[in-house]
Amino acid sequence: MVSTSSQAHWHCLLPGLCGPFPKDTPRPDSPVLQQLAGVLGDAEVQDAAAGFYAQLAVLSGWPQPLPVAALHLRASTRRYAQQHCMQLSPVHLHADMDHAILYDDHALQLHDEHRRTLRDELNAHFAQDGIEIVDDAHGRWFIVSQQAFGIDTTALHQVIGRNVNFFLPQGEQAVQWKRFMNEAQMLLHMSAVNTVREQRGELPVNSLWLWGQGALPQSLPTQTWRWLSDDDVLAGMARCYQHDCLPLAQHEQLANQTALLCDSRLLSSASYGDVGRWLEQLQTLLDEWLLPLIARARRRRVILTIYPCHGRVYRLHPRGGWQSVRSLFRQRLSPEEVFCRER
Repeated sequence: MVSTSSQAHWHCLLPGLCGPFPKDTPRPDSPVLQQLAGVLGDAEVQDAAAGFYAQLAVLSGWPQPLPVAALHLRASTRRYAQQHCMQLSPVHLHADMDHAILYDDHALQLHDEHRRTLRDELNAHFAQDGIEIVDDAHGRWFIVSQQAFGIDTTALHQVIGRNVNFFLPQGEQAVQWKRFMNEAQMLLHMSAVNTVREQRGELPVNSLWLWGQGALPQSLPTQTWRWLSDDDVLAGMARCYQHDCLPLAQHEQLANQTALLCDSRLLSSASYGDVGRWLEQLQTLLDEWLLPLIARARRRRVILTIYPCHGRVYRLHPRGGWQSVRSLFRQRLSPEEVFCRER
């Protein structure tokens, strides 16, 4: 959980920051990587949670698994605040021999009209089972229920480009929801939307990924920090506290106070292993706000902790000329140590 000490502390949650680089994979010789390694190389390194939502739950003191679907909905409405929610993401599964590889909306580029048509077709079919798919202002799909769904799922970004057979729902009601997924696949296969998409050379929407299930906790941990993020999960959490979640573009408003900042723009490109897109996004992230924020923290003598959500955190202390609290015998982290990670 974020510290409540009197010293100002800015917590930066940056999933995907350390890149799409599995262990022993060569990294490109890029100036932006040298910039990032220069920032993190002097940090005090500590173990932390692995995974975006797991790290956010630890920081906020919320229960795990984090009810991501309910938070996405809470970002735009109070209508389902007391219900269990589960997200249904339209995806493309590429079948090959004995496995199926998942591609999400980034690869699909699903048009709003197609999204609405597919939702209506699914609702017409599943109405007999008492299942209705609702959407939010961004067109994301959800099922809401008075009862828990009885399954354990895997977050969508953790499955992108991977064999879904290892990540299918588990739990007491897993058989029921796998049957639901199979029926949805058959219906999507017959949809005229996919006929049109394939004629255009676009990937068909041939499956749904169920994830993010859960309900908002009835009792919330006390939080007093400022929230800054363009991610709706953070916006939903802030609204649970009746707080505003400021856009990251307003980071200059931060003073000597505790704050939680989150930028999740790197998550998709890191999940896909798209190094070129990731490098471009990383440069933008550094230039737009992270490097200016670090410089301002130095001037204001604010602690700044960076969470790449890969099992380690990097804490930058303002004392000692903005050097880390390290043993004199400890070596500066090499770029290999900064970016190397398991997948």
